[in-house]
Amino acid sequence: MTRLWDYKDLLYWQALELTGNDRDIADDLVQTTFLKVLQEMKKGKTLVKPKAYLIKIMKNIHSHTVKRNNQMIKIVRSLVEAYAYEVFDDDESHELIKEKKSYIIQKAIASLPEKLRIVIVMYYYDLKKQNIIARELNVSERIIK
Repeated sequence: MTRLWDYKDLLYWQALELTGNDRDIADDLVQTTFLKVLQEMKKGKTLVKPKAYLIKIMKNIHSHTVKRNNQMIKIVRSLVEAYAYEVFDDDESHELIKEKKSYIIQKAIASLPEKLRIVIVMYYYDLKKQNIIARELNVSERIIK
């Protein structure tokens, strides 16, 4: 019988292809894939075609990560746009710019998926530390980072 770990090299090469040969990200992707599959097996999932299932899970994790990163890029661009305004000497212009920045930041945060939005609010507005957020949300601190 083939063990899951026997597919590690195959998954690693697939991960390198998915990540554009970034070894660190490929390592993380393979590790995350094995963890997810092992968690599902612990819950009673039976793998009929483990090789195909591992590859499918890894591609889904990669796709989700890319989407999340693209959302973060949009947010960063919005934040850069918010701070790109010049601050003028008069108080009226300064207030208008401040309102515009605030609106852009709120819009960017509102566009996030709920789970990510909760983390952003807890970290930047509630000023909670990452380990406390992880504990309260019952997730790994690594996920919060």
